[in-house]
Amino acid sequence: MKPARLFPSVAICLLGLVAAGLISGCFSPLATRHAAITQIPANPTIAILPFDNYTDQDLVAAKVTEYFQSIMAARPNYTVIENGTTFEALRRLRIRTATVLRQGQLDTLAQALHADYFLAGSVLEYREVGDKFLDRIPQVSINARLIDAKTGATVWTGVSNDSGDRKELLFGLGAIKSADELSRKMIESMVANIDELFHRAGGQSS
Repeated sequence: MKPARLFPSVAICLLGLVAAGLISGCFSPLATRHAAITQIPANPTIAILPFDNYTDQDLVAAKVTEYFQSIMAARPNYTVIENGTTFEALRRLRIRTATVLRQGQLDTLAQALHADYFLAGSVLEYREVGDKFLDRIPQVSINARLIDAKTGATVWTGVSNDSGDRKELLFGLGAIKSADELSRKMIESMVANIDELFHRAGGQSS
């Protein structure tokens, strides 16, 4: 018996689906910009400020803030100030949002926390939409910026927009079905980019 053969149209269709999946998997959902950090202090300290929430989902900004806190705390290029210490300083100084910080507020907060940099940002989208094939697809959008505490200048910005089906190939393979899992992967990618920035700056200053 001869082996079964795919009709040309079916074969082309399958190849197209696989190619589309591979192309989408190569697409980067993270866009970044950074300024050159000419000098960094030995063992710089970073305070992660509470992210702002622009979604209709409660507590997602606190969740994203905690993801950044836990992931960055494990990195060797800098020290992350404990979030309890940061939140207490914000409360004591009556700073309610990190979206717009005046230079005077930055100076006071930096002195209170002994911080060299601040990480601030916002959550623009955080949801899971229904899907006929995957049950649900998470969609997350996060932006973040790294601020020099001395000058108030933004030395790095990152904007990440991603969907759980971006790396899906066929029949749900490679898809992410949880917004929490997706956001954590996005944040890991953003933190890796920040790590590279400090690594390059450390090499230049040595």
